Amino acid sequence: MSRGSREYLPACIAVALVLQEIRASLGYIPRDAVGAVARFLNLHETTVYGVVTFYSQFYLTRQGKHKIKVCQELLVMCGVARRLSKL
Repeated sequence: MSRGSREYLPACIAVALVLQEIRASLGYIPRDAVGAVARFLNLHETTVYGVVTFYSQFYLTRQGKHKIKVCQELLVMCGVARRLSKL
């Protein structure tokens, strides 16, 4: 493991922990929070933004109370999913 990757991994863990706290409090990660987290942890905003966009648990916009996920597998798409996708 190179020196750079040893430094990067703990930074990403710290970013993820801070982002989880923000998400738990607000339900999403506001764009201005990305810069604030970067300054707080002394990192580039691109590093924080990379973590936000990599993990599916983080959102940059408010999410609805309920989520609908539609399976788009071929066999399913032949039936109900195609009709739901048009809603």
